[in-house]
Amino acid sequence: MSRLALASGLESVSVGRVNFNVNKIGLGKEIGLTKAFEALSDEAKKLIVLILDETQHAITTDEGVAALFALKVARDELNSSKHYGLRIVCIGSNLNKFAMLRNSRDES
Repeated sequence: MSRLALASGLESVSVGRVNFNVNKIGLGKEIGLTKAFEALSDEAKKLIVLILDETQHAITTDEGVAALFALKVARDELNSSKHYGLRIVCIGSNLNKFAMLRNSRDES
């Protein structure tokens, strides 16, 4: 995405009151998902709503399952601290797989 934006001459993007430099997109390995959402929450000073489409595909790989757990940790931290909160809306088209996400004992 950043290469496409740079190729089109776009150098920065604004979302609400938050500005992003296209050259600096990415977190790096030293910054975890929770810390990234904390920084976004603190900067925006608003509730964050993350909408995940076709969420049921996450359970098909170990990386997807790990991402869901990381999102849960971030959600729990932002909702129980001085930050402004995180809501995650999951959407899916395969009802059987989607139900597995909701009914898993490992995920809540």
